[in-house]
Order: sequence, then C-alpha cells, then structure tokens
Amino acid sequence: VEAADQRAEVEAAAVECLRLCRDGGYRFRDIAVLARDLEPYADHITAVFRELGIPVFIDRRRSLAHHPVAELLRSALDIVLDDRDPAPVLRYLRTDLVVPFDLRDDVDRLEKQARARGLRAADLLREPALKAISDLRSALRAGSEWTPRSITERLFEHLEALGVAACLDGWSQEAGGDGSPSAIEAEVRAAGHRQAWNGVVDLLDQIVAALGEEPVTLRAYTEALAAGLDALSEALPPPALDQVLVGSIERSRHPELRVAFVLGLNDGLFPRVRSEDAILRDEDRVALGRAGLEVAPTRESELLNERYFFYIAATRARERVIFSFSRTNTEGRPLGASSYWIELKKACAGATLQAFPGAEWDGDVTPVRLAGAVAAALRSKSKDERPRAMAVYDAMLARPVFRSALERVLSGVSPPMPERISEEDARALYGDPLVVSASQIESFGKCPFQHFAKFGLRLEETEEFELQPRDLGDILHKALRAFAEEMFRREHGWHEIASEDRHDLAGAAFDDAVAKARGVDFWKIARNDERRRWMRRDFLLLVDHLARASGASPFRPRAVELAFGRPGDPLPPVRLTLPSGGVAELRGTIDRVDFMEDGAGLLALAIDYKSSKISFEIVETAEGVSPQLVLYLLALWRGGAARFGAPVTPAGALYQPLRWGFLDGKKGEQAPIAGTPEFETALAKKLEAAGFGDEAMLSENDYFGFGGGEDLLPPGALSPALVSVEDDLRKTCERILAGECDVRPYDGGGRNQRACTYCAFVSVCRFEWGLRRPRYPELHDTQAAWARLIAGHSPGSHGAGSAAGTKR
Repeated sequence: VEAADQRAEVEAAAVECLRLCRDGGYRFRDIAVLARDLEPYADHITAVFRELGIPVFIDRRRSLAHHPVAELLRSALDIVLDDRDPAPVLRYLRTDLVVPFDLRDDVDRLEKQARARGLRAADLLREPALKAISDLRSALRAGSEWTPRSITERLFEHLEALGVAACLDGWSQEAGGDGSPSAIEAEVRAAGHRQAWNGVVDLLDQIVAALGEEPVTLRAYTEALAAGLDALSEALPPPALDQVLVGSIERSRHPELRVAFVLGLNDGLFPRVRSEDAILRDEDRVALGRAGLEVAPTRESELLNERYFFYIAATRARERVIFSFSRTNTEGRPLGASSYWIELKKACAGATLQAFPGAEWDGDVTPVRLAGAVAAALRSKSKDERPRAMAVYDAMLARPVFRSALERVLSGVSPPMPERISEEDARALYGDPLVVSASQIESFGKCPFQHFAKFGLRLEETEEFELQPRDLGDILHKALRAFAEEMFRREHGWHEIASEDRHDLAGAAFDDAVAKARGVDFWKIARNDERRRWMRRDFLLLVDHLARASGASPFRPRAVELAFGRPGDPLPPVRLTLPSGGVAELRGTIDRVDFMEDGAGLLALAIDYKSSKISFEIVETAEGVSPQLVLYLLALWRGGAARFGAPVTPAGALYQPLRWGFLDGKKGEQAPIAGTPEFETALAKKLEAAGFGDEAMLSENDYFGFGGGEDLLPPGALSPALVSVEDDLRKTCERILAGECDVRPYDGGGRNQRACTYCAFVSVCRFEWGLRRPRYPELHDTQAAWARLIAGHSPGSHGAGSAAGTKR
C-alpha cells in the first residue's frame, strides 16, 4: 500500500483490519500492526483505531507526566513559589483530587471570577477548599533553610491531608470487565492510577536518597521534582483480550498471528540509519573491538541487524502480510521508499500495489465517517460531488443507525434552531408594553437570534481582567461627557477656549474617567499604564479635533448623554402604536446634540460616538439593520420642543470616531507631548490629511441629512424619510413581540457589515456560512435607499417641519 502521508498509512491499515474481521472471519487478536519505530505512528493509531471502534493494545510505556497526582504536586509547589499567578491554583483544583469532579462548576465559577477581577493566587487561597494548600504554603514559607527530607515530608503530609491515595484507589476500582473497548480502556486507566501513585512515592524516596540532608532551596527542589515527574511512565499489561497488537518490531513479543501490517517502509525509517557518532567513528569501534573492549556496534553491523528485523516483520504472520509506506511525513516533507520496498516489488512481481485512498470513500467504513464524507462532499464546490452525496444522504436517512450518525455530523438533520417562540413567552421575556433600546432594535435587525440570545436569554460574555475595546469606548465616552459639561458650565464654545486650558480640562476629565473605570491598582500594571498614556494622547488630539470642527461648523454643542424613554429622562420615549394594537416604547441615550438656530426654531444634529471609524450607511438603515441614528432624530423631533423650549427640526446625524490612532505607540512612534509646538504641528498635519482645513468641516460621507457638492436630500425630504423609518420600527417591534428568533444574520458584503463578525453568540447559533444563506440587502446603493424611504410617506404627513437642505 502506498499512502499520501503517515496518517493515511494508518487509516489504510485500520480499514483493511476492519474489513478482514467483518468479511474474512478474522479476530482482532489475530492481527498485529508493526513498525520499526512506533513513535511517528502511535498517536495516529490511537485516534484512528478508536474512531473505527477497533480495540488495540499499544506495546509501549506511556507517560504519566500529566497524571492528576503529578499535576497536583507540580501545581502545589508553583503556588508556594509564586502567590501572584492564579493559573497554578486553577490547575491544582482541576486535578479532581482537591474538589470532586461533580463540583467542577464551582471551579469554573471561581475561574470566571478570577478572570473578571484579575485575582491573584493569594486572593484565591482564601477559599475554604484551598485550606490544605494554604497550610502547605505557610509551612514551606516559614523557614529559611530546608532539606530535601523536610520538604518531602511536608508534601507527603499534604497528599495525606487530601486523601490522594484513597481517591486513586477508588478510581482504580471503577474499571469494568465486559471486554468492550471502553471497559478495556477503563482497565488501562485503573492500572495507570496504581502505577502513578507508586511512581510518585518512589520518586519522593529517590529525591531524599539522592539529595541527602544538605540544605536546598525550594526552587531547586521543585526543579528536581519536576524533572522526575516528567520521566514517570507506566508499563501496560500484555493483551489478554480480543485486541489488535501494536508494537515495534525490535521490542515486542508477537503471539500467534494470522495477519501483520508493517508500516513505514521509508528511506531512513526502515532500515533505520544511524548517523556517525561524534566521538567514536566506526574505524575506532573496530579497533577497540580488536583490542578486546566491548563497544556499540558499527553502522554496518546495525544494517545487518536491520535486515534481520525486516525478516522478522515479514514472517511473523502465517497467512497475510501487508507492507506500506508514505510519501510525506507528519510535517509534509517528502519521504522516499526504502531499499526493502524496492526489493519487495522485485520479489513479488505479481503482487498488486494499492494506493490509499483508492476508490473515493473507501475509508468510510463506519456510519460516522460516512456522514463526515457526505458533509465534506456537500460543502465541496465541485458540482459532480453533490448529486452522489445527496443520494447517499437520502439512503442514510432511511436507516436509524445511519440517521443518528448524520445528526452527529450534520446540524441540518438535527432539530433546527426554533424560528420563533410563542407570543406569551415573548411578552414574558421582553415586557408588555414592549420597552426596547436603540441597541436592542439594532441587534434584532442584524440577526433575530442574536437579539434573542442577548436580550431574551440574557447571555453574557465572560469578563476578562484586560482592557477590552468596549472599556476604551466607555472611558472616552465618560471623559468627553465630563469635558463637555465643564464647557457648558463655563458657557464657552469648544473652540473659544485657549489650547492650553482645553488640554488641562480634557486631561483632568480623562484621568478621572480612567480612575473610575478600573481603579488605581489596575493602572499600576506596566502594560496597562502604557496603554493609558497613549490613550490620553489620543484623547487630547480628539478634543482638539472636535474643537476645530466646532469652530468651522454653524452648529454648537448643546447637550451630552441626552437620555430619552426612562423615568426621569430629559426626553420622553418614542411611543409607537403597533399594528396589532399593542404599544412599544423606544428609549436610548444620544451621545451629543448640536443645535443651530433658524427663524422657526432649532436645527438638530445628533452625534453618536464610536470606538472606531465608521460611516453612516443609509442602505443599512433602510434594511432595518442600523436605525440607531434615525431613532435619535425621532426622539429629538417628537419630544425636543418641551425640553429645549423651541421646535426641534432634525437636520442630520453622524458617527464620530473616538479613536484616531494618532501616534498611539503600536508601531513604536514617539508621540509629542500635548501642548508643545511639535504636537500642534503634528495635529495640523493629521487634520489636514483628514480633510479638516480652515474652510472644510466634515467629509460629506460622514453626514446623514447633508450632501456634498450636490445635495443628496432636497429641502423637506428628511421628514418623510424619518416617518418611513418610524413605520419600519413599528414592524420590527411587532416581530419582536411575535417571538421571532430565527438564525438569519445580515450580510452587507464587507467583513464589518456582517452581523456575525463581532457577534458573541456564534458558538450558540451554529450558523455555517456556505451551508445556509444569510440575509442579503435588497437595496444596493444609497440613491435607491433614499428613494424608498422618501417615497414611503408624503412630506409633512405628521405635521412636522421640513428638514434642512443646507449645504456644508
């Protein structure tokens, strides 16, 4: 057999082994898999044979370096040496020798708490379950000098306090004896537990005997123990049940065999070629041998032994022998055939050479593997693959044993995610009347299931004691709010205050927001302090940018963090009467509102802060995916008059990026200090590159409601567009109350326009791109989107004033 790589070589042997036992009347114990060197094949054999349900006995010593008792000792000493890193404490708890397996949920909760709060090992050691390790830590830290014997005695006392010996003995009694593959594996594990305990006890005795009574540091003792634990291994008992024997040709004793598979007839593997010794050459060995000294054999002698090993491999089985080699190794490097392979082809001129895989799907000899082949064929871009795959798929559905395999592999056959919940459940989850936020509406537009997972089931992401993008956004939001409120208190325009004073006020607002966000201890960490410094530089740049834009704009900031919809908020909710007769109340918070006075009242500009640069897309608004800015304008339009004492007419809206990436240290730039001439020069270049010259204000693509050289919206066109979106919001709220929760993400084309890109629930919904269709936009350009919104209602149908058609 000629295989593509070493795993395919193992799969060929496993498939043929299964065929012989199914169709040829063989038993598993009649078969052996042999190799000159077992290491390149052992892991593949374990995985492939287990997948096919073939019981195997692999004749080699198995490492116990990661057995629970070894991991317990290693973690315990790591905890004693370092009381900061929580990882050893969690490893210690997950050995199941401290906390029973059925209490693993408590360990998971503790880990979640440690990750969210940045707890150190010393903080975790206050847990009652960790009293034993706390006592060990106190005992070993109490003395200045220790001997190997005294440290070993403390460790053994710790093992006794935890009842490790009794626990391992209990695990050893759990093995079954029905002869099934699972029972055989259980017996092997039981033997491993016994050998692990005996090996650890012997190792501790050896450390005491080897290191004596000389004083030793705790770290040196830990290194010695770790080296010993890494060398622990178990010797498995010989096979006594119906198992395939897997072993190396050199060391394994072979029982009466009918069939043998000989793997790895590759150049350099079989025959094995030893490189010349760096100290003694072959000539030196010959000379020493003639002088009567016993030395290792020369390479020529070893090659003669290799021929003997090949003779053994070829004659162990009395009926069949299957030889194989692979064209590449596990790293994908090419391998040549060995000299024995060439000799075999000459000696067996009539034998057939098989390639594996041969005919397609030859290796799919179990229902699960066949289901996997069907899934791969259905995903294939080849049109020739799919018809046959569908035929096999239909045939598998007709038989229960194959159908269950399909359900494991193909989610399309398993019960699909529900497309909706009952109206009663929806009202219980979301409330009646429905009260929804702007972000909730946006989440439903992106994907109903995302909305259901977040706002219905209230699933949450695991908190991390790291600075996340949302943390940066919160800090900058709060800092801008504090700065703006101070400007309002002083009754100054942002551009009217001196640059030095503006930097002082902005810096103080930022420092206060940072301290409240995470606390002082968090920012003492060097990595976090560095990020805080470049965030502060960026924030001062942002404030200068906003001040420059404010000076060039006819609009002036009037309110920040303007909330609507909650009890006590400055603005009332956007109240919608639904087609079914129900009521929905929309609420939210507008980051900033700028006003410009005209003869009839106030023209309003709604600004929403974003952590990164993002442009308003009217197509996404018309598709119901991004109605947030429009909802803000509706809130100002419907309820702004009572709050500001004059009719409010929506004039436009925009997203304002809070992060400019200005010399932020990511590429090693040295940012100038804010307020210096160097900073002002760099700032001017940055603003000029972004289109903020003396006469320019904002890029026309950033505005909703304003055009560029030619107005995108004629005067009076914005009001009917808002009314049209208001009707769409009614339909969205009706769908939420109807219980829609189907997995249907929106795909606008680009990576940042996919609902799944930043979704936290992709591991829950199981949506597979390529197998299932997302929701694509019906509109493909801004003109069509505006036309659809404007045509929805006639201007002034709600008695509101017209929108401004002002140029920049």
